[in-house]
Amino acid sequence: MGGGRIATVSEICTLKRGQVISKKYLSNHKGEFPVYSSQTSNKGVFGKIDSYEFDYESITWTTDGANAGSVFYHLNEKFSITNVCGLLRVIDSRMVSTKYVFYILSHRAKRYVNQGMGNPKLMINDMAQIKIPIPSIKKQNHIVSILDKFSTLAEDISIGLPAEQKARRKQYEYHRCKLLKFRILGGVILIELGGIGMFYNGLKGKTKRDFIDGNKKYITYKNIFSNAEVNIKMAELVKIESQEKQNLVQYGDVLFTGSSETHEDCAMSSVVTEKILEPVYLNSFCFGYRLYDNNLLLPRFMKHYFRSKHFRKEVSKTVNGVTRFNVSKQRFSKTLIPIPTIEDQKKIINILNRFDTLINDLSTGLPAEQKARIKQYEYYREKLLTFSL
Repeated sequence: MGGGRIATVSEICTLKRGQVISKKYLSNHKGEFPVYSSQTSNKGVFGKIDSYEFDYESITWTTDGANAGSVFYHLNEKFSITNVCGLLRVIDSRMVSTKYVFYILSHRAKRYVNQGMGNPKLMINDMAQIKIPIPSIKKQNHIVSILDKFSTLAEDISIGLPAEQKARRKQYEYHRCKLLKFRILGGVILIELGGIGMFYNGLKGKTKRDFIDGNKKYITYKNIFSNAEVNIKMAELVKIESQEKQNLVQYGDVLFTGSSETHEDCAMSSVVTEKILEPVYLNSFCFGYRLYDNNLLLPRFMKHYFRSKHFRKEVSKTVNGVTRFNVSKQRFSKTLIPIPTIEDQKKIINILNRFDTLINDLSTGLPAEQKARIKQYEYYREKLLTFSL
């Protein structure tokens, strides 16, 4: 698509960073105006307060954490943002469409996220340098109108497909909750995590340079946060010298994110459910847990249990912090977990896997159809947003 010019974000937008807004502040200043933070669930809303900082057409983006580089568009809305968010406002709306910039950044921003030491970031100075093609305002508006239609098809939860998928997910979570509520079941042993396994740390002594030209695989923070089962194919590379002593990840390990911008996202788990045939390391912002006896709990049982509401509720008791939250491993090690028989674990795995498949397996109807819609949207987005200037 020819014509137009190239501009950096800082040339066409003003950039701002949010401020610290604690949960205590949210609780003491409840109101109707949304506060956006680093999460992407609930459209990025962290909570609602009785005041607002912004009330103009704008774009916000997540600066830190697993969702770094996620962008949101705001129109006719009064809101505030936290310190893990940034805000863009187009300088001249007669020449540049804010919605057009939003679509461009939805397409490109993730590429500029700095994985660095393992804690993903897209700070203001990096966002400012992202280059954006600027065709005529007429062409921008035309692109926006087309992408709006496809975006609605792919994402609008009022359309039956995502609504049905959401209903299936609720059904899965209901059954997971019932099946994993061992406190009300007879004959199930409850044991402290620290009594049947050990914790280990992720990479240590690494600099940003070590993540530029790596020679060994490591599991990223985002890999753990996004997957109940570790995706080895998503592993990235880090430089490891032959004499280095670093902890290796093994089959059956449970990996946890060590810190987060929100209390709820702390210590998200991901289990290594497949054999590892080469050295694989762990991100420095994470920690691992390894059973002394691998025959005690099946990896795919732990996959479900460590993401259950019951376990997440116990995890929340071990978290501390104000603007950034961390898990106390000492308290975490005292968390009680159930030890069902291997036979019962297998039954639970079979039941929950069926529900999991209904929601996530790309070979089943709902996700396959949804994926097709999203692919269609992405195809046209790529066509419309690929410029040769």
